[in-house]
Amino acid sequence: MEYMQQDKQAKMEELPHLVFKVQDNYYAIDSKHISSIMQYQGSEKLPNSSPEMVGIVIFREKAAPIIDIRSVFRLPTLDEEYQEFVEMLTQRSADHIHWVNELERSIETGEEFKLTTDPHQCAFGRWYDNYHTDNHSIMFHLRKIRDPHEKLHQAAVDMLHCKEAHRNQDQQEECQQNVMGQLKGKYMPTVLGLLEEAKEIFKTTYKEMVIMIGEENPVGLMVDEVIAVEYLEQGDTLDALGSNRNELLTRTMRSKRDSSIIYLLDEQKLLRKYHYAQEYA
Repeated sequence: MEYMQQDKQAKMEELPHLVFKVQDNYYAIDSKHISSIMQYQGSEKLPNSSPEMVGIVIFREKAAPIIDIRSVFRLPTLDEEYQEFVEMLTQRSADHIHWVNELERSIETGEEFKLTTDPHQCAFGRWYDNYHTDNHSIMFHLRKIRDPHEKLHQAAVDMLHCKEAHRNQDQQEECQQNVMGQLKGKYMPTVLGLLEEAKEIFKTTYKEMVIMIGEENPVGLMVDEVIAVEYLEQGDTLDALGSNRNELLTRTMRSKRDSSIIYLLDEQKLLRKYHYAQEYA
């Protein structure tokens, strides 16, 4: 009877886990160790600190290091990922400016247009067809690009149809000018504008969150997104993690909501490894 009462008491004291996301992976930490959850507002960077430590904040009158979990797991930082995204879209914009210029030059000189007319075969189209993110704002915005991008490439096909549809050279030229007018006045500005807007949406919708753990020596964990607070079921042990094994991971967990693998963090190791040391002051 006493054993049953102890078991019942243990279950009552059991707390759910906090599930959060870092890049494409899900992680969890026991909520009993969490002091606060807040949006990252910046921190004071310290010289000679570890690469994982983005800075120090004052939390409840104590100095607390903010640790970027992306850096802990040797992933690109969110800022690095944003810069890569921006550079890629900037290059794809330049590609299409060049594409339009080459199409216009081929019409003026009568030379064959050698760039692709297939919207799925240009560099942007290949990226676009395979890109996916859980950020619904970006995915919703990118869907707006599909139609004008396809019409942009269709313009090169329409140019050829102008020659086939009209034997008279003046009519051919008028037809081509109309197509080029639509291309340069509507489709091209729309595509370029949407690509620029995508950069800003990425920047404004990705706001790192900080999970504060520990009381005596608090540590802030900077993560991409807080997903849920829920009771999880145990999955595989640390030995089964293979290439994903890390000293700060203990095992995998399972959610009742879906089949995603969730990696359980060892909060005690985190606190010991990244507690604030006075030599950083």
